[in-house]
Order: sequence, then C-alpha cells, then structure tokens
Amino acid sequence: MSLAEYFFWKYKIKLEYLDLPCIKSNSYLPPGKKPEVFPLEVLNVMANSMLPGQRMEAINKLANELGLFHNKNPVLVAFGISVDQKSNRIFIGVRPLPRLRFKNRVVEPDRVKGEWRRDGSRLPYLQSVAQLNNWIILCSNRDGEVVDRFARMLLEMGRQKGMQLAEPEIVPFSCSENNDRDWSTKFEQCAVNHIQFIMLVDMKRLDTHGLLK
Repeated sequence: MSLAEYFFWKYKIKLEYLDLPCIKSNSYLPPGKKPEVFPLEVLNVMANSMLPGQRMEAINKLANELGLFHNKNPVLVAFGISVDQKSNRIFIGVRPLPRLRFKNRVVEPDRVKGEWRRDGSRLPYLQSVAQLNNWIILCSNRDGEVVDRFARMLLEMGRQKGMQLAEPEIVPFSCSENNDRDWSTKFEQCAVNHIQFIMLVDMKRLDTHGLLK
C-alpha cells in the first residue's frame, strides 16, 4: 500500500501533490522500526511560529515601546525595578553520560540512547533501604489468582535488587466499596494494623485512582 493509498484509506484524505517530498519525524525509534514520514500537504505550521532571532527582535521592539529599558517606565521606576536590555546567553553542550554504580558492578549507559535498564534491571542496588514488612494488595475476587502470580514476580524482582519484602496479604476489593466513607474506613483499619503500603489492582474503567490518592 502506497502512502497516498494509506492516507485515503485511513483518513479519507486524497493527496494531490505526490511529487512533493515527505517530512521525516526525528522522534526516537526503537531498533528495527521504520521512521514515520508525513506528506507535506497535510502538515500545518503553528500560529505565531517564527525563528528564534525573529522572536527576540519582536520582544525587544515591544519592550522598547513599553519603555522597559533605561528607566523609562514610570511604574517600574516607582517600584525600583530595572530591566537589563541584554538577554541571557545559554551555551548548550553535550554532557558526558553518568556511570551507574550498583552493588557489585558499574553500568555505563548506551551512548546513543542513554539506556541502562538492559544491563542494570536485575542488578542489586548499591544500597537498598526499602523494607516492607506489612503491606496489602487490594483486588477483585476474580483477579486473585493473577494478582498472586504478579505479587510473586514482584517479590522475586525486589529481592534481586536487595530489597527486603515480606509477602503481601491479598485482600478482596469490591467495586461497591468505591466511595469516600468506605475508603476512609479501610484506611483507618490499615492505620490501626500498621499497614506500610497499599497496592490497588482494579479494572481500567473504574475511576478509583483519584479517590485512592
């Protein structure tokens, strides 16, 4: 399928200028994925867009009209405020990539993407202070088996990192409990039982995130 055929099939747009070059996105792409290209005729320049130098000239012109420089603005003078006409110049450089020290190894990130998780995802932390002795996972009754497998995977990964994690108690969570009063009661019970951490696993369509926070 050609690009013109795709745009007509996907967006019902019939391209008219097939001889114009396409624009290639400069966003990051994972290895093996082809870059995205867009026909020039479907792109728009955002309103008030201009080159940085032109924008700076426009700012200086407006500032001069308002008398912001050289103590010409009576309001600024009354409050003892002065504005320097010289703008800050920030020189951008490429900083060297940091080296990440784990407990028994130093990891150097990939020089192109700065990615380090591949080598450091299972290494123990240099110093782990995480310790959960009393925590629970709230979930629906039908998801209990899946959540139990997830909890075991989480415990294994945490222990590989050197974290001290006790096995959580999996507590059934009912959608009918999704209101302020029931949540307050549940948190009071957790406080009395010295629960350190609560993880909620619910359905995506339920609006519990804000209420839990």
